[in-house]
Amino acid sequence: MYLEEKYEKDFVIEEISFDFFNTRKYHAYAYAKEEPELLFYVGQNRYTGQTEDGYAYEVWSYEAKEEVGPIVEEYYPDHSNYGVSLIFPETEPKDFIRADYKKHATVEVGVSVDNIRVNSANSETEIERAFFLLQEIKEKEIQLHHFGISYQNRTLQLQKEDIQSIESIEDMEKFLRGYKRLVLQRGGGDDVFWNGQIGGYNANGRVETGLFSSDRAIRLGVSGRKPPVLFDVCAGNSE
Repeated sequence: MYLEEKYEKDFVIEEISFDFFNTRKYHAYAYAKEEPELLFYVGQNRYTGQTEDGYAYEVWSYEAKEEVGPIVEEYYPDHSNYGVSLIFPETEPKDFIRADYKKHATVEVGVSVDNIRVNSANSETEIERAFFLLQEIKEKEIQLHHFGISYQNRTLQLQKEDIQSIESIEDMEKFLRGYKRLVLQRGGGDDVFWNGQIGGYNANGRVETGLFSSDRAIRLGVSGRKPPVLFDVCAGNSE
């Protein structure tokens, strides 16, 4: 009844469970009958016991992907992968059913083209298409929190304040940076690396990766479901 009353539509509840040992709260997954592809979490908050759900996030995420995805595909048909995700507001709009995600959430867009090695012959072309992709997304009045393009040997990463400052291709050019392939050394044993991307468990126990430019060597503490492990990150040879 909670979901039906909140969103004024019918839902199907599945995978109900009770966390007997930890939170002693009920948890489940559900979907709206008319949207079976949008599976979301619903359950009791471990601290307050209040019922909460992720329906709004899933709906807005779907809408954002449906709008931004085709634009990314237009400019980067050669992409290896891309992602569109939301930074959700701390409080939901009271009238969510008619709310526009563009007014209440910011969007992160990341594109991977690790099959392309940027050099003097193609850098201008790559900067231009990144610029025009960014401009078209902004023209849709989508509020961007982060925008990034990752190549085989370069990365272009823009934060919210950077995005607001981009008005020309020349503005975009200064954010294209090279990086070396970095080696992640664990104690005296394993070396883990993949095109400059470093992976590990974050504080929530989820896998997390990051890109690091060639002018930095970082000491990274990683913790999560496994015992905390301290990694040393050092620059390897450029490729």
